[in-house]
Amino acid sequence: MTISLKDRLAMYEAVIQMYGFVDSSDTEGFAKCFTQNADFVAPFGEYTGRRELQEMLEEQIAAGKEDGVRHFVSNLVVDSEGDNPRIQWHVLKMKVDTGPTVLATAVGTAIGEKSNGTILFKRFRLEVGKASIPH
Repeated sequence: MTISLKDRLAMYEAVIQMYGFVDSSDTEGFAKCFTQNADFVAPFGEYTGRRELQEMLEEQIAAGKEDGVRHFVSNLVVDSEGDNPRIQWHVLKMKVDTGPTVLATAVGTAIGEKSNGTILFKRFRLEVGKASIPH
């Protein structure tokens, strides 16, 4: 499948917007970046659906894991998986209020699904400590 420029940009924006919601502690906005039954896998847990994703971020925030933190996204690459766009990226999580201090690096991979003219994540994987985007 060939990915249109419009869909590429939509995938870029979806990743950047999702981290923007994390950085601003907007748990509802974060959850709305995903389909109703999205599958999210990271070293800190596996979650299914918007409700679990919102609760996961609420717990992260309550535990102070997002205090003074910003996520920096780079190296975005869009291709396809079947009929859906797929994106991979690097993310750098930094403590900026008392730093800067690098807290973690990761590679993310997500499969998008079009919904009412926007892209939502239906599958999301985060591999912390990964050094490069797999080919």
